[in-house]
Amino acid sequence: MRRLIPGVAFLLLLLTGVTLTGHTLQSEVAGGQPQPALTHPTYLTQRNRTESAEEYRRRIRSDLTFMNERLRSELGNHSRLLAFPYGAYNEETLQAAEEAGIGLLFTIKEGINSAADRLVYRINAGEPYMTADALIATISKYH
Repeated sequence: MRRLIPGVAFLLLLLTGVTLTGHTLQSEVAGGQPQPALTHPTYLTQRNRTESAEEYRRRIRSDLTFMNERLRSELGNHSRLLAFPYGAYNEETLQAAEEAGIGLLFTIKEGINSAADRLVYRINAGEPYMTADALIATISKYH
């Protein structure tokens, strides 16, 4: 039986001569463990302290605004989308993304989306264990 299932594939690409990453999209080491910089205050080496809550909010808002504008200027991208690095986000991240004008936020959480959703969930069908029947069963859980 043939089933038509819409999907989205993310394409990761390297642009020669154009750097599109910012500090917020990198990782920090907090408590000896790598942490996504988007969801954690960073250590300010020159000041010998961790960012304050306000400095953290200002950094992620600034970085998300910068990245959104950079994608627009370098690639002509007007879509205002963000795939969370490492799938990590929190309330501050959601607020900063809204302030930066980013409308759709891709998570790594499993689920089905509606047109009203701002957080975009996914069904990871690109795994060797995901047969057509397993994919249909996973999607069926949400209907």
